[in-house]
Amino acid sequence: FQALVSKKDTWFFVATLRSYEHLAFDRTCDKETGCFEFFVPEGGEEQFLKLMDFYERAGIVQNLQKLPNRLVNEAF
Repeated sequence: FQALVSKKDTWFFVATLRSYEHLAFDRTCDKETGCFEFFVPEGGEEQFLKLMDFYERAGIVQNLQKLPNRLVNEAF
């Protein structure tokens, strides 16, 4: 998944997201735009989407989109 996170709410967002153990691994793609990517384990997508819905309604997250897992296709 990928989404834009409000700069002023980044610390709150990251802290609360990480309080849900093993729900998602987050990574900042671009500090300037607030673009984050999330790796969600199988079986955790429903709970992750419920939490993201809360953040979207609070105005913290925008443009959440599910993307193919780029790590599956990258050669290491």
